[in-house]
Amino acid sequence: MPVRNGARYIAAAIESILAQTFTDFELVIADDDSSDGTAEICRAYAAKDARVRFHENGRKLGLAENHNRVVELARGRFFHWTGADDAHDPRFLECCLAALEETPDAILAYTAIRVIDEEGRELGIRENRILGSDDAAPARRLAGALLDCPWCSAMYGLFRLDALRRTSLMLPFHGSDRTLLVEAALAGRFVHVPEPLFLNREHAERYTANAERWHTALQSASRPKARSLPLWRGVASWLGAVARLVPVPRDRLLCMAPIVHWLVRWPNPLLLAWDVLAWLSPGLVARFWSWKRRRRLVGVLGRHRRSVS
Repeated sequence: MPVRNGARYIAAAIESILAQTFTDFELVIADDDSSDGTAEICRAYAAKDARVRFHENGRKLGLAENHNRVVELARGRFFHWTGADDAHDPRFLECCLAALEETPDAILAYTAIRVIDEEGRELGIRENRILGSDDAAPARRLAGALLDCPWCSAMYGLFRLDALRRTSLMLPFHGSDRTLLVEAALAGRFVHVPEPLFLNREHAERYTANAERWHTALQSASRPKARSLPLWRGVASWLGAVARLVPVPRDRLLCMAPIVHWLVRWPNPLLLAWDVLAWLSPGLVARFWSWKRRRRLVGVLGRHRRSVS
């Protein structure tokens, strides 16, 4: 559980983990220099339940690096990221673990999602299924992660830790959750649990509710203003993952097809051009987001940037 200033919801998030029917786990919390009482809440839980390990980074790492920090600290065979504002059905770990045990060559078990609001009221169900992710062919799994995955919520499933550590984990640019799923799909099969056992909380303070805040939070704390060409970096990372994780030359060649498909599918060419413009003139992009907020417009760039990230 990576967290920064999550005091409002973190107690409920921790309680939902401690209430799991599968009990042989540790909850690793990495606090990224919070200033709102998060640390005090976590220390209290660590004091009364030995399964809770609380780690303070001592300095701000940034959202991506803090996600990777909990992977470094993990000691088990399986691993699950969770947000400090999300929650779980009590059977989440039990069902995901059973799915992985039934499918020994799968590296990730992920569930359907129940969307909740600030008070925990249900807003809807997302099937959250990535077609092709359970296929034996790496190219078909890659196509699912790139072309048939409107949300990247599968990253909040249960991974085999050794397989997760073969990926690049979270990278410090917008859309690196997509890159993580691409690398995981190339590394092995996913298995889908159809029950909505992960509870994703929608609220105004979450990072993904504000594009600029999300971009800034992902950046490494040592490079807070880096102009990173995130979509281009994403494409480069997909190509690198194919070269690194797909050993058979024929399979590598087949993996080029979904990447090319993504590059030419509208509006991705426009978004790639937008990335270059943002790199060349960040001030212009900042003025665009300001104008968009003032007029409360949701244009094609905003809609599709969320869908590809």
